[in-house]
Amino acid sequence: MTNENEQTKLDTTTGVTLFGSWNVRSCYRVTKRELIVRQLKRYRIQVAALTETKIPDSGVCVVNGYTFIYSGTPSQQISKSAHGAAVCLGPEASAAWKNSGAQWEAVSSRIVTARIECRPVPITIIAVYAPINPSNGVKNDIDTCDEFYKTLQATIDKTYKSDMIMIMGDFNVRVGVEQANTVGGTVDNHAIDKQNQNGQRLVDFCLFNSFIITNTFFPHKAVPQGTWMHPKTKQ
Repeated sequence: MTNENEQTKLDTTTGVTLFGSWNVRSCYRVTKRELIVRQLKRYRIQVAALTETKIPDSGVCVVNGYTFIYSGTPSQQISKSAHGAAVCLGPEASAAWKNSGAQWEAVSSRIVTARIECRPVPITIIAVYAPINPSNGVKNDIDTCDEFYKTLQATIDKTYKSDMIMIMGDFNVRVGVEQANTVGGTVDNHAIDKQNQNGQRLVDFCLFNSFIITNTFFPHKAVPQGTWMHPKTKQ
């Protein structure tokens, strides 16, 4: 940490700063946000990407010392469709974000960004909630996914080149172990499924930008890796 005569910056070199992501399945009610804050405190997470927030419009709010930077569907266009992404900052990260200019952008109802001055390098956090995998032959679903990745790429192109870019959230993808043999360095051996269309889109996006899919680089139990099953196929 800095002394009191300097701006507060999030220092990732002197201790452990925990990052995480969570599909919260709506948090437009304040009581749900309070529950989220309690869990983030419990796990000592300072920076979290929240998805499927269903909070309309975009803005910033503070709940019990945690800053929610959110973006969702405009109020006049609200439907039952899932939407919304947010970056949630703990007290230390909130102070660092505010003292480094409080930079953020509501890119779309599925993408929101925040930039924090950190040591040793600044970080741009991009919280995303990607569309579900397209149904076979449904052009509208395919166009929605393609538009999402087009917008995400445009967001990447606008970031500071010196920043560390962390994209967190729910990509609604399946990336297979077989990709570790063909795109090693981007995908590693700790995937658990067969790649689907969205998985191919994500791999192509990461290859183009020299990113890695980090959760394939570390061993995890199957339960947290495969967090959703189709109600009919159970896959």
